[in-house]
Amino acid sequence: MERMEEIIEQILQGNNIEDYKNETKEEILSTLSVYHEELRFQNEELKRTNHELVLVKENYESLFYEAPISYLTVDGSFSITDCNRKASSLFENEDLTGSKLFEWISEDSQDAFYFHTKQLEHQKDIQPIDITLDINGKEKHVHMESNVINKGEYRIACIDQTENVNYQKHIEHLSIHDEMTGLYNRRYFEKKVQEMDTSQNFPLGFILGDINGLKLINDAFGHPEGDNVVKKVSEALSENTRTNDEVFRIGGDEFAIILPNTSEKEVKEIRAQLVKSCVIEGDNKLYITTSFGSSVKKMAFQSTEEVLQYAENRMYRNKLFQRNSHRTSYINSMMASLFEKVPREEAHSQRVSSLAEKLGQALDLDETRLLNLKTAGMLHDIGKITIDHSILNKDTPLTAEENELVQRHPEIGHRILNASEEFADLSMIVLTHHEHYDGRGYPLNLEGEDIKLEARIIHICEAYDAMVSDHPYHPAISKEEALQELKKYSGKEFDPKLVELFIEIMS
Repeated sequence: MERMEEIIEQILQGNNIEDYKNETKEEILSTLSVYHEELRFQNEELKRTNHELVLVKENYESLFYEAPISYLTVDGSFSITDCNRKASSLFENEDLTGSKLFEWISEDSQDAFYFHTKQLEHQKDIQPIDITLDINGKEKHVHMESNVINKGEYRIACIDQTENVNYQKHIEHLSIHDEMTGLYNRRYFEKKVQEMDTSQNFPLGFILGDINGLKLINDAFGHPEGDNVVKKVSEALSENTRTNDEVFRIGGDEFAIILPNTSEKEVKEIRAQLVKSCVIEGDNKLYITTSFGSSVKKMAFQSTEEVLQYAENRMYRNKLFQRNSHRTSYINSMMASLFEKVPREEAHSQRVSSLAEKLGQALDLDETRLLNLKTAGMLHDIGKITIDHSILNKDTPLTAEENELVQRHPEIGHRILNASEEFADLSMIVLTHHEHYDGRGYPLNLEGEDIKLEARIIHICEAYDAMVSDHPYHPAISKEEALQELKKYSGKEFDPKLVELFIEIMS
């Protein structure tokens, strides 16, 4: 090859090839041809190698820019020199180049990131870190791993863990909080009682509370209304306790409050305030109350379980003392609310009650049964409290869907009255007052004497009053026409013996 290069150089310098007379022209051309092939091969090899390098570079760039995790390159001052699309998305910035990475690190992660940069600079014990970024006022949690490219040049990978971290926080929150109210739950209450049972918190006060009539609210208006009451009570408890007091929801309608460093006098004062503050007005204008009991642990030798049991006993004693008055009050409030929504219902209920009493007297019912009949006549439509007033006051015939809603009122009335001891024995009368004698009524399709006598009486009295009274969608008919209608459906819709007696009374 050196010989060939020498010949070529001489030719290019204009020297006569006769200087190479020892070699023939053919020999020189042959040598040139051989080395030409060698040069061509080397050139092709270089092209192939260069092409492979280009492919490697393109592949690397594709991996870098399209990677499913965020990649950054930074210089020695940790200014960003390049980033991929995922990083731009993470930082919510299309042009990160030139910005200082420190500017994106939240205050509580600055120290951790600083030590990480020192590990990179010294290229020693480089450990991944979990830090928080401050992106346009939003916290983003990332797992960061870094490596050295060259001295003063580093590559950083950021894996966004925000969703996982937030989910974990949510799970941890739910583990100690009640989801509906946001208050601490029973599990955390039991843990907190143990934690706070130390002399530094004595005297340690406890207040337990139980919402009165929540079951009745749930039965009458549904669980969404009951949930709304629970939320309002929770808010009242939180707003009327002190900063260091902790409020818990420990059951469906039960609450607890722990009051550290609180004397018995102070606990009673707070309890009295809570009684006033927890009178809650529901969406249906019913006022709901909560019963409370309290106790105080003053010395370490006292049993915490016994102190809590004392508070619970007091709470249930107060609840029992108030139960009858509360439930009667709720029933009265419901009827008042119904009469306010549909004013004609009040007069209708009074007339049905009066007519039922007359028919009961004619049947020679005893005093107790007569009183129940009269009361049931007054309360027979209490289930309508859950029906929208626009349906009850509608001046055109009801649609099939609306009629179905209205036909649910005996069942709702039954649940309302059955939740109250004072009215439980009236609940079956209210439930069955739309049953027909021939079994074609609702909701149970009872027939004949399977229907309670009081319900058969109220059904006749209600039908009569409905016919002789004006309604939005039909005018009143005469007394004589109404009695004829009762006679027409005697034995079908109405008890024939009771119809005969009712006509006799009204004639």
